Amino acid sequence: MSAGEQATRDSQVGTQGPTPASTHESNSGGSEKPEAVLKPSDWVFQGTFARTASLEERKPPLYLIVSSTSVFFRHIHPWSPFLDSHLVLHDLADLREPTLLYYAIFGASIPFLYDPRLNNTQSDSFWKFTKRRIFIEASEEPSYAALEAATILTLDLSGMTNGPQVWSRLAVVARLAAQLRTASGRVLRQSVPGGSRDGRLATTRPSARQRAKLFWAIFALDSFISITTSQPALLTEHILRAFRPSREATWLHEPSHPSASPSASYSSAEPSTYSVSAAFFKLLQLLDVSRSYHDLYLSYITLTGNDECGAVSWLDSFYSLSHAADNCLRGLPPWCRLPLNTNTTASYAG
Repeated sequence: MSAGEQATRDSQVGTQGPTPASTHESNSGGSEKPEAVLKPSDWVFQGTFARTASLEERKPPLYLIVSSTSVFFRHIHPWSPFLDSHLVLHDLADLREPTLLYYAIFGASIPFLYDPRLNNTQSDSFWKFTKRRIFIEASEEPSYAALEAATILTLDLSGMTNGPQVWSRLAVVARLAAQLRTASGRVLRQSVPGGSRDGRLATTRPSARQRAKLFWAIFALDSFISITTSQPALLTEHILRAFRPSREATWLHEPSHPSASPSASYSSAEPSTYSVSAAFFKLLQLLDVSRSYHDLYLSYITLTGNDECGAVSWLDSFYSLSHAADNCLRGLPPWCRLPLNTNTTASYAG
């Protein structure tokens, strides 16, 4: 096999094995030679680098970025609903130069785009451009706008690999997330002076509710990535303490009277009907329990064989957590539970 053919094959290897360079288009080529197929261990170590190493980065055209925005809010936003869809879509009317957020939205939406003008090589070249653009600005010129984009990029990367490509991004995002809390009137700056203007952030600072939504989206990413990689969570309880009191209000209710005190402005009732925000709020509650189980696991693997006191303490913590998990599951609203059809169950059992 020539060096050129090998480079082409390597660019089509994803983290789950030899797949097309982009997930939205299948490989129409012929059968592959067995000796050229990479081992699963090779897929893990090559990660996303193998997709784009041999490709030149290219700036995506504006028309593709615009068309990807509605795709993002249909397929991706419901799983991490921290953006205001009305504001983001409203800015499309006057969009002349994409901001960092639109590049991130485009990069995450590529697998769902079925545009005949977009092939595998173009997809990966565009994705390489957006990824590096966000990496550089989030690292060198951190801002609220850069953090939004980096959060979407981290979500995108977490679906491709569990290697250092996603660990490094999560470390930056989690560190910046701590700056979303208000301290003496100072918050993370909106965007970089002189950079691309984001219409949503041009006139007013992000509200406390917007900042809290972004924080809890990062919390969810931190939970999923740390649990699946058996690593301690990066957002510690010290950081979470500043955001927990307003979490329910952030996701379930708008203030009823702006002049009223926070305790009187929000209802503490459980959501009775389904909504994207209500579903994400219940997910956050389940992640609280999952993180506790994960912490318990991490403490278990450090126990020594002759530490009886530590083992007894660990068992007490396990039983207490099991009780809390049962209460959490029993408290799920009806729309959050799987319907039990006895007839269907019986037919499967037969």
